[in-house]
Amino acid sequence: MTEQNYIIEVTGDAQTTSVSPTSTHSPDHPNQNRRSFSSTQSSTERVLKCTLCHERLEDTHFVQCPSVSSHKFCFPCSRESIKRQTTQEPYCPSGEKCPLVGSQAPWAFMATEIATILGSEYEQYKREREANASANSALIQNPISQTTTNKSGSTQQNSPASTTTSVASTTNQSGPPSASA
Repeated sequence: MTEQNYIIEVTGDAQTTSVSPTSTHSPDHPNQNRRSFSSTQSSTERVLKCTLCHERLEDTHFVQCPSVSSHKFCFPCSRESIKRQTTQEPYCPSGEKCPLVGSQAPWAFMATEIATILGSEYEQYKREREANASANSALIQNPISQTTTNKSGSTQQNSPASTTTSVASTTNQSGPPSASA
């Protein structure tokens, strides 16, 4: 029976992997420098596991919190966390508002990250967020709003300036959210 080893080659950005079988028999040195490729792990190899469910993570497909290096999450746990947070910005799946390095602002998912993680569920997520935003803004009443009459006799409403923050600006990692009046 011929034994085969496999060479795994990772190139560039660790996204491209090629596997090719090689012979274990060398005419010059039949038993030297043999490494068997087995499914067992060496004791020095670190296995990445999801912080929430403790399942093994794929090498290139997981969410890493940029603030806390031990916060690593599988896509299913990240997906569920994002879906639970439709009434607010989707922060770290750990449930913590992990501050960005050098800032007091917590890290939150960007829209493109949410779209990647949710996949086909992204459109439904957007609709739910929009519905929640509409419901929340309808509940807020402006008690400071006043009505006055100017010299010409027309009615004028005075109220404080409102501040609107967009989803994209609150997830900007370069600084605090931008506001427009």
